[in-house]
Amino acid sequence: MPTAPQPQNTDELYQALQENDRRPYGRTRTVTAEELVDAAEQFAEPRPLVHALLALQKAYNYGSEPRKSPVVFARVLTLFDEQPDVFDERLRHTLFWRFKWVAGALLALPEIPLASLRQWLTEMRDRYEKADLGLQPYYGQAYHLAAHVGEDTDLAYELWAGRTRTRLSDCEACEICERALHHLAAGDDERALRTWETVLAGKESCQEEPARSVSYALLPLLRTVLGPLRGTGSAGVGGGCRPGAWTSPVI
Repeated sequence: MPTAPQPQNTDELYQALQENDRRPYGRTRTVTAEELVDAAEQFAEPRPLVHALLALQKAYNYGSEPRKSPVVFARVLTLFDEQPDVFDERLRHTLFWRFKWVAGALLALPEIPLASLRQWLTEMRDRYEKADLGLQPYYGQAYHLAAHVGEDTDLAYELWAGRTRTRLSDCEACEICERALHHLAAGDDERALRTWETVLAGKESCQEEPARSVSYALLPLLRTVLGPLRGTGSAGVGGGCRPGAWTSPVI
């Protein structure tokens, strides 16, 4: 059963898309987005359908159903190939940005073969090169895949982190977090914390940061602070501590 009356023209469709975009992510928003895609298909002009599909992909991506994101994006990509003039500068930017969403969604699905993940990255690179776009975002996704499988991670990191950022790069705060996590995985707590400084200080932020960085930085921060105390007898934290000697100050 539809959650709202079906739009009868494109103006009503765009209004419905705007209203749905103000809803919190979740089942209601996702179902409405699916219905609006169905509604958009009745119109002869393709641009409303592009907007509706992108809104549905966003609902899937942030509404705990990212596995459905690639299928929706494939439809958008087909429309782009068939009618590129439909895509103005804003839609074109969104299209190439969403390549990263699909790469992330595929990486999170254990049933996707490694060969398919690499094939998607090749597709992304080819598309970016054809559009004369900088490849830093592509190398960012290639690094994520390398880190995920533990293969040539250092080389993939240098190929990404050493490149100039572009308009399609992830935000500065997110990239800082990824660079810090690379150093953390390499066992370099101090370098990771130095890399995180601007985010943890609130100088760089976004929808996900600094909350994500804080969650990852707590353990290396604890190790860095407590490290000098190890092996100092009863004052330290470790095997020399006597039970009950460390009393919480929050009581």
